[in-house]
Amino acid sequence: MFEYTALIYNGIAQRLIKVEAGSDADLFNFLSQHYGVYICIWYEKYAISSQ
Repeated sequence: MFEYTALIYNGIAQRLIKVEAGSDADLFNFLSQHYGVYICIWYEKYAISSQ
């Protein structure tokens, strides 16, 4: 699992999103389901510790 931080623009405003997802594809599926049309300006991911 990864923790993603993404800056998106949905045509109205920019939003900073934090999401836990298993892969980049999971992140973009989440964004598509919740925001429909958007532009991902930037994102980064961090591995979540399993401890």
